[in-house]
Amino acid sequence: MHLTSLKKRLGDILVDVGIISRDQLKEALEIQKRTGGKLGDILSRMDIINEEVLLAFLGKQCGVSYVSLKEYGDIPDAVIRSLPESVIRRQTLIPIAKEHNTVTIAMADPFNVFAVDDIKLMTGYDVQVVIALESEIRAAIDKHFSRAAEAAQYASLSGVPAEAVVQDKLSDNESQQLNAVLSQALFEKSSEVLFEPQANVVRVRFRIDGILYEKPPLPKEMQGKITRQIKQMADLNVSEQRSPQDGYTKIKINDQAMDMRVSLIPTIFGEKAQLQIINVLSVHMELSKLGFEPSAMAIYKHKIEKTAGIIIIAGPIGSGKTTTLYSTLSALNLPSKNIITIENPVKYVLPGITQMQVHTDSGLSFASLLQAAWRQNADIMLVRELRDQKTAHLAMNIALSGHMVFSTVTSGNTVEAMAHISSMGLEPFLIASSLVAVVAQRLIRVICPQCKESYKATKDSIKGLGIKNPGEKEKLILHRGRGCAACAHTGYNGRTGIFEILEFDNDFRKLILDRAPVTALREEAQKKKMMTLREAAWQKVRAGASTVEEMLRITEFSNL
Repeated sequence: MHLTSLKKRLGDILVDVGIISRDQLKEALEIQKRTGGKLGDILSRMDIINEEVLLAFLGKQCGVSYVSLKEYGDIPDAVIRSLPESVIRRQTLIPIAKEHNTVTIAMADPFNVFAVDDIKLMTGYDVQVVIALESEIRAAIDKHFSRAAEAAQYASLSGVPAEAVVQDKLSDNESQQLNAVLSQALFEKSSEVLFEPQANVVRVRFRIDGILYEKPPLPKEMQGKITRQIKQMADLNVSEQRSPQDGYTKIKINDQAMDMRVSLIPTIFGEKAQLQIINVLSVHMELSKLGFEPSAMAIYKHKIEKTAGIIIIAGPIGSGKTTTLYSTLSALNLPSKNIITIENPVKYVLPGITQMQVHTDSGLSFASLLQAAWRQNADIMLVRELRDQKTAHLAMNIALSGHMVFSTVTSGNTVEAMAHISSMGLEPFLIASSLVAVVAQRLIRVICPQCKESYKATKDSIKGLGIKNPGEKEKLILHRGRGCAACAHTGYNGRTGIFEILEFDNDFRKLILDRAPVTALREEAQKKKMMTLREAAWQKVRAGASTVEEMLRITEFSNL
């Protein structure tokens, strides 16, 4: 019998064979209609049918054996490791036997043919399915995967410091080189690792505080092994080498969770891999720790506490927009607020906040999910990006109907962001009526406290920097980092945010309604003496947090 037809007729089949009555099926279906869930689970909770009996019945109908994992005995570690831990946990299944090119997996849901297909594509194995209780499968998973034990074992084998051990899914000998690179990257507080195939070697680079640094290359013969391990770690198609792939995984250091975004692209020398590593704790910062100047912080807090309107966060990729948005939602997350996010993908879990993920192939677009959030009467909504006219139009209408909306655009500064929104073909009155504020931001490197030193700078040396009021004295005391072991001789250690806030008032509304050019918007911003990104960076320089050189680098193309 085909699985699809069985799934549709499960209730009727159970009635036909006398396991349940027609009235019991009717009652269970009514509960399913109200609460959702699997019919079998509902029947089990109603004490109408024993879960083991149901699984044995399903197995018989599908031609699949039922197995009691409690009676099965210990599963060899080599069998467990035949599949990535991430797949095992996500799909709630476990391999229990492996012979030649066939792996036997125990599943609670025999209808999950997609999981079977994924395993076949990922590993190249033939798959044989047996059915087992979900509770027994989860217990077996927890028994066989002890991340702390794996980390300790790897530390003793590799000599990598325990505080830098990557507690992850990689376990075979081939993965030790990748583990070593990732451990070093995390130890150096890198946010990104690049594996770039060249003609004779694999180039390795770390991005630390926004800057790429060269690391010792890997031998060319390691290229295929490293790429395969990265794909397995992120649950990507191992056999696909000609198309770009993107995925996500999690790693741990000393029980500190890290999210990792993985991207692979084909090149003439093989696949280039980019691994973005982000400390989960960094996206739950308090607003006061993001880097806002006091005056800007006061403005921003006032704007986000409004009950209706739309606030746009602008900046290039890697400028800290996600951290600002998540920190903002965390600050607004009160029991009295219904907050929903629409993201692609959901990168970090926000406790107490409803998060939805876009799946374009399934018809779950930004616009459709935003419409659903609106129907649920969410007080605050986050649309991860205003990518198209339809989404932007809907977001602004929702803002006008009495809801608060946050979103992002990729732009250099606030005026460019406003011009970008205006160019999307939206009605000027819609923008003018819904927009509350536009915030542009960047991340600027902070001077290493271990090698920080002061020096005197003259006013003449900072002329032409676009600073309205550089200081009252002829000579200014500024700071820089000499470079030391603590900062890898860069002079910097860590980053903080700089922010430019454009308050959308009646003057800007009139300009938008009149379809004014970018020059007019820029002149109005200057007229209102808005603190620009360059001026916000200068505040960090004057306070001794950063340097003139870093200010110029980070604001080169963003100054009004």
